[in-house]
Amino acid sequence: MADVEKLSDICRHLGLELLLSKNTLSESVFQDCFRCSQARRRLLFDLAEAHGCNKIALGHNADDLVETFLLNIFYSGRLAALCPRQSVLRGSLILIRPLIYLWKSDIEDFARRHFGRVSTPTCPGAKDSRRLAIRRWLVRLSRNNRHIKRNLLKAVTNTKFEYPCCLIEKCYRTRIPRLA
Repeated sequence: MADVEKLSDICRHLGLELLLSKNTLSESVFQDCFRCSQARRRLLFDLAEAHGCNKIALGHNADDLVETFLLNIFYSGRLAALCPRQSVLRGSLILIRPLIYLWKSDIEDFARRHFGRVSTPTCPGAKDSRRLAIRRWLVRLSRNNRHIKRNLLKAVTNTKFEYPCCLIEKCYRTRIPRLA
């Protein structure tokens, strides 16, 4: 976990209040990334509600965006990704992701230069997660093409459905058998 005193000093310097939750998650939550994400999000939502907040800033970065995009394609069969701004709980809460277009390495470099040593918390369930498999796969692909992640980021943030959809629908109706 981040050094609370250091984080508190940074927030104070920025004129922000640091809110900490004393709640903990059960060990069983860490076996599944989706369940863990939902449980952590629920804690954040409850904390925001208890303090009358209507926005939560999350630290997702471009690596998270690309990885989530691929996870959704490969494991859920849908084109979906993280949004920079997302309304939840029937609009009563807004999630913002101010770092969504910055690469994790750039954020870490900035943090190291301005705040010293950067420690990344380790997740108990991350040893063999699907996200870790995607991350390793991207590293391998990037050895042959250093633009892989950048191109994926461009693809997910600059999707053009006008032309390709028409072509896909035409092909789908005429040549490709319907999937069950």
